[in-house]
Amino acid sequence: MNRLAGLLLADRHSVPLSITLHLVPGVLIVAAYQLLAAPLVTAIGYPIFLAWAIALVLVLAPILVGLLWLGVQRNGRISLRGVLAYLDRPIPRGSSSPPSPV
Repeated sequence: MNRLAGLLLADRHSVPLSITLHLVPGVLIVAAYQLLAAPLVTAIGYPIFLAWAIALVLVLAPILVGLLWLGVQRNGRISLRGVLAYLDRPIPRGSSSPPSPV
């Protein structure tokens, strides 16, 4: 496993890395929208919403491929187990009683 994969697959990330991993995809989506998709969609006369769809596909598809690559690095096969920590834990259920008045 290379250094980048080891850093990304660590049980805990540093705060700067966590912030980067959360913010960079959004910044890339906005950049793809403004620099590529919006001018293209405007030039061909389609609704601007299509530009957001194009930007999402251009950015999120490679991110998903990267996550699957990390799964191959960790598991030896294409899987998100061990890459996304919340897959192995059940989602906690909320309280069934209504909130109490204050």
